[in-house]
Amino acid sequence: GLSAARNAGIDVACGEYICFVDSDDFLHPQYCECLYVALQDSKTDMAICDVVRFDSDDQATIKEHITITSGDEVISFRELLLLQMSRQKEMGVWNRLYKRELLESLRFMNGKLHEDIIFAGDLLDTPDLSVTVVDTPLYFYRQRSDSIVNSQVKLSACHPDRVFAGWYLYRKAVRNEFQQLDECLRYSIMHPWSFVDSVYVKRAFKLNECFLRRLRIFIKENKKDIQQSKCFSSIDKKRMCLFARSGV
Repeated sequence: GLSAARNAGIDVACGEYICFVDSDDFLHPQYCECLYVALQDSKTDMAICDVVRFDSDDQATIKEHITITSGDEVISFRELLLLQMSRQKEMGVWNRLYKRELLESLRFMNGKLHEDIIFAGDLLDTPDLSVTVVDTPLYFYRQRSDSIVNSQVKLSACHPDRVFAGWYLYRKAVRNEFQQLDECLRYSIMHPWSFVDSVYVKRAFKLNECFLRRLRIFIKENKKDIQQSKCFSSIDKKRMCLFARSGV
């Protein structure tokens, strides 16, 4: 699986820096160069770049040459996580360059989908983690119709790991006293909740029995925080309360 492959790569890596590239994506020719220069100039722990999403049937456009500058923004990982949860930055591990020492004690959780969300939770365990943001599209992310997420949408079959990943991230945020807990709770629950309507419309209850059960438990465990949160609409709060009490 993906996590095992990445872990195997980390185990044998001997360079000072590590990056991950999914097999069906591609990079700008200056991808490593730009991120490396950014890390060298800023002395941060990782550098991230912008991402271009493109359909498999289309051809992505690459700017042939990029002028490398040293005016990139430096933020904390916690600030980056907030940008990721608000979808201003990608919740991924592949559009960035890491210092190898950062990953010496970190590995991806084997056998789990949505491992990028789980990994973000693990990074919260590292205090004072700093990030350089390179405001240039260098990573090209192929959108496949048969990807895990798209396949789940088509079949209305949502994997329970979608709930686990959100639960894990929120638990790590609470443990590490992440200041934007409201925003983290909303992201962690809404990430799987966005599939619930499709499951009910298609009456795909048997297919999603484990997913629904785990989501119901997650909502029940955090019912008080959801009700007090300003990040959920009143309609969402009522719907989640009814869902948590239901048997389907």
